[in-house]
Amino acid sequence: MLKNNFLRGAAAIFGVFLVLSLLGFRQYVNVLSGTGAIEASHLFFGLAYLLSYIAAVILAPILLLAALFSSAMRMLSRRMRQ
Repeated sequence: MLKNNFLRGAAAIFGVFLVLSLLGFRQYVNVLSGTGAIEASHLFFGLAYLLSYIAAVILAPILLLAALFSSAMRMLSRRMRQ
């Protein structure tokens, strides 16, 4: 289905973020600012959600652009061979 590794990486990042969001991990981010009850599991959940959010906002779009560029270069090289 997804031929490009960049697309697979971006889909995986978005998938992890989506799963963590649907599981309700967003509510544990307040532990990181000290406004919530501090427990080890809540700290882990908050940190996992925050890292997945950052990856989905920063890393995944870069991977999508790399996939687009890679695909364009592949098409260009095919046309130049013909």
